[in-house]
Formats: sequence, C-alpha cells, structure tokens
Amino acid sequence: MMRLLPRLLNVDDLPSAELHAARIDGEVYAIGDWFSPIDEPESSEFRASALAHLVPSRMIVERASALWVHGARSYPPFRHQLCSDIANRTTPHLSSRFEFRECRLDPVDIVQLGSLRVTSHLRTAIDLLRTCEPFSPSDALDVLAVLRLGGSTMSECRHLIRAQPGYPGVRRALARTTLVERWEPALHGRPVAQ
Repeated sequence: MMRLLPRLLNVDDLPSAELHAARIDGEVYAIGDWFSPIDEPESSEFRASALAHLVPSRMIVERASALWVHGARSYPPFRHQLCSDIANRTTPHLSSRFEFRECRLDPVDIVQLGSLRVTSHLRTAIDLLRTCEPFSPSDALDVLAVLRLGGSTMSECRHLIRAQPGYPGVRRALARTTLVERWEPALHGRPVAQ
C-alpha cells in the first residue's frame, strides 16, 4: 500500500493551522517539533529521526533529551540537552533551543539511532545522578525508567560510577543511587513511556 503522507510532517508539508487541527481531530500526533500520522508507531528510532534535524552533526543528545528519545519521558524538553566529547572539541551551535556541555565520553556511552547519536541508557542515568540539581523524586523516577528500558540495574549503575573515580560528581551520584533505591518502592508501579 502506498503511503500518502510522509512519516514526519511540518509546516513545509501542511500549514500550521491544518497540522494542529489534524492533531485535535486525532489524525496526527505531535512528536517533538513534528507531527506524524497516527498509524506511524512511536519508537526510539522515530523520536531520534524527529530530533535529528535540530542537532548539529558533532553533538550528542543527552540527559532530558536522551530520556525522551529512549522513551523514559513522553515529552521532549523545551531546551534540548546536548554534549560533545571533550576529546573532540567543537564550537557549539548557539541557539536558545540547546543547553550544551563538554564531557568525557567512552564509545560504549553512545548509541547511534539513525543519524543521531544519543547517550546510552546507562550513561543517561549516570549523568542524571551526577548533574540534576536539586535531585527530586521525579529525577529518581527518570533514572529508574531509563535503566529499566535499557535492561540495566541500579547495581550496574553504581558499579560503573565507581569505575570512573575521576569524573565530576561521583560521590554525589553514589549517594543518590542509595536515595533512589530508598525511594524505589514508593515510585514502583508508575508508568514509563515507550
């Protein structure tokens, strides 16, 4: 069967008013800055393709943006969080849509989804444990959700944090793993977006 509409739609395909009306009518759904026909299943790869047009080629999607791409959050952040490996210094593309940082990354920390590079599930959880300020129960839920989707455990997370003593925020991250484990029974059972 021939597809009548592209997988991702924007104002180049239809006027904004028609796209929003189609969303209200249940014919399309929003996926980041784009819209998609309702018969198109949402997946990590599909969210990555919806984000790829925004992200400069040398940047890697991380933290809140990686949570959305991996399916641990059902909505993208307004300001996408991007990073680059400190070993591959680059000049960031300045935009109010991005929050940018440089960090140390190992090849296992990055997964390729189509043309987009995203921090792995485990690296995303560790970055959240290191950097969220203040650290709240909703942050703990994000950590648990992304670990669960990646098939990892808090024990694996703690082991990897301990294996990287030179990284900033290691003590904070280790203390937070204990906090997350303490909160987990209260957070257990909350739904995770896929």
